[in-house]
Amino acid sequence: WSLYEVLKKIARGEGDARDLHTYLEQPEKLYPADAYRMTFTANHDTNSWHGHDGAQYGSAFRAMAVLAATLPGMPLVYSGQESGLHKQLAFFEKDEIDWGTHVHVDFYAGLLHLKKTHPALKNGADGGPVEIMDTGHAGVFRFQRVRDGRSIQVTVNLTGQVETLPEGRVLAGWAWEMVQGSL
Repeated sequence: WSLYEVLKKIARGEGDARDLHTYLEQPEKLYPADAYRMTFTANHDTNSWHGHDGAQYGSAFRAMAVLAATLPGMPLVYSGQESGLHKQLAFFEKDEIDWGTHVHVDFYAGLLHLKKTHPALKNGADGGPVEIMDTGHAGVFRFQRVRDGRSIQVTVNLTGQVETLPEGRVLAGWAWEMVQGSL
């Protein structure tokens, strides 16, 4: 639940890269290296209590989902997220999901394929450790994970504003980039 809380805080404009840095320092003290922590932007509790992704994250939703899928842990995609669920579900009641749209299917398919196939994104002790990279800006979070000679660098704009990266490129509001490499 702690990553979920950090992601919500950032999406509301009340947090930034420093909160993610603090989050990443904490689990080493609380969980063993081989732990499989669940990472998510929503689950049945959060949807019933706080609303759908749009209500909780607004336009930051996909950026927060990228972090949930690429930081250490096992990402959870909750029923209806891939369909763009835009309603609050009843807690412990049967609630039909409209599968007529699939606005996030390709997005989630790509993230989960990357999670499954990139050695640095494996779960527990099999994944690469997170190396936080300084961007000089609290609104941009960048980290790298390396495993088996392969790397992935993830950069996420944690604001709704255009931000300039250290190398001079710009990243649109709530946008991200992932760069894969070999060592």
